[in-house]
Amino acid sequence: MASLTGLQLKAHIVSAYSIIFGLDIAVNKLQTFVHYPNGPPHLAPGSPSPSVVIHTSDWQPHSIPVFSTGTIKVLGKFYDISSPSIHASQFTHCKMIADTACNILSRTHGSPANLSMVASTVIAKRVEYGAQFSCWTQLEYDDIDKPFTKLYRKISSNMSLYPTSLIYLPRKLGGLGCYKVSDGTQRAKYSMIQRHLRCSGPATKTMDTLLYNAAVNSSQSPAPGFLVQSVRLKRWTARAGLTVFYTSLPLGMSFFCVKVARTLTIPPLPTLLYES
Repeated sequence: MASLTGLQLKAHIVSAYSIIFGLDIAVNKLQTFVHYPNGPPHLAPGSPSPSVVIHTSDWQPHSIPVFSTGTIKVLGKFYDISSPSIHASQFTHCKMIADTACNILSRTHGSPANLSMVASTVIAKRVEYGAQFSCWTQLEYDDIDKPFTKLYRKISSNMSLYPTSLIYLPRKLGGLGCYKVSDGTQRAKYSMIQRHLRCSGPATKTMDTLLYNAAVNSSQSPAPGFLVQSVRLKRWTARAGLTVFYTSLPLGMSFFCVKVARTLTIPPLPTLLYES
């Protein structure tokens, strides 16, 4: 919500709904926070800390504090409340998972095929779960890939100087065809955008608004009044720093581009927009 007042109104609605339909609210699990990139504001002496009140049976009030410092975990995702980067703790957590699990797997006996499958289907997916909801830099994605690259070199009996590009190059092109976590994360983000764009209702409108704002912030000025049509592309490749997303915005002859972390080639999904 945009304000504490709006959040409190939403809490009243949820409380009333729960009481009417006989649902129990786990008050001890409720958490809420506000993100201050430059640190929380200083409160006047004696002023109460911000909180949200939730009500249970017989309209019994329960005060839920609004955290403004520290780290909070919601559905397996870490958020830094008072840090300029809200995703810093999530990166540290994912990096620890990748380092620890890959180190253990590298000392595990098994065939290269089985070890590679465990790395791509178990460890990588644990990292991707939190990564797909985070915004990291290119260097952070490279750091996440490093323990996997080291693991793939060892299980494939290659030396430390073996080129990283050949590890992830498809087998049909002469590489090992190993799974790359950073690319998998980008695909997960892309799929999330596509699912919301192709469903109906408020989710589609919200995603359209998000992409519209991204277009404006990236100096792509949508011009109103143009009829936009689409043409399927067989294949496209996004340069590092840019990717192309499907959108209904009238952007003329240009693609709609927003910033991402790495070069990525994706099979047929997006559309080319042009004026008609």
